[in-house]
Amino acid sequence: MLANSEQLVSLLDQIFARQPRDEWLKLFAQYDLPAAPINRLHELTDDPQIIENGYIVDFDHPKLGKIKIPGYPIHFSKTYAGTRSAAPEIGEHTESVLKEIGGYSEQQITQLRNEGVI
Repeated sequence: MLANSEQLVSLLDQIFARQPRDEWLKLFAQYDLPAAPINRLHELTDDPQIIENGYIVDFDHPKLGKIKIPGYPIHFSKTYAGTRSAAPEIGEHTESVLKEIGGYSEQQITQLRNEGVI
């Protein structure tokens, strides 16, 4: 570690604060200096590399319409690993779970519903 690293970082902070990030990136590119932005969260959805790599993808949500969601970072040769459907609404599968897993009849489920249990 440099003996005066804290002072150096403080000096660089002051220098970099003089111009917007994108101006520095243009300047570094002119001199072929390796540099990349540190994106803020709201900038990620428009980042070309994020989009190209599929880290954020468009998803057609049944109630919200077209939204952006995290993509799955790993790709398999034969199995799709992305989001196939929206998360269920609260209680959306209650009846089918009670029937299929719980063995409840339609009449029992109606009674539970009428009693405010479900």
